[in-house]
Amino acid sequence: MDIKRHKCLHCSGSFTDKTALHTHLMVHAGVKEYSCSKCSKTFAQKTNLNIHMKSVHLKIKPHNCGFCKATFSTLAELKLHSGTHEKHKKYKCRMCPASFAQKGNLLTHINSAKHAGKRS
Repeated sequence: MDIKRHKCLHCSGSFTDKTALHTHLMVHAGVKEYSCSKCSKTFAQKTNLNIHMKSVHLKIKPHNCGFCKATFSTLAELKLHSGTHEKHKKYKCRMCPASFAQKGNLLTHINSAKHAGKRS
């Protein structure tokens, strides 16, 4: 088992070697040297460009949700989505009974017209 000894100072990322950490740091530095040939989107990592090409332009989404018909390009996206089917949703709205599996969905909800002007 590889031990991830190289820690990012900007986030919780950790890596098995210095090269992987250096590649990751380009994300924080805003360096985006990989460009999509089909659209104007740019990426800090070649891996992210490849994922973009497969999912956006080639529509390749091999990861299927076992609960609904949703499909995803990466296993990470599927795992994130899977939380939406769980009964316990840890992100709870303070202004109404709504709760969410993903923090981003809670933030979208809070910023929606439903709660406009009510934020504390």
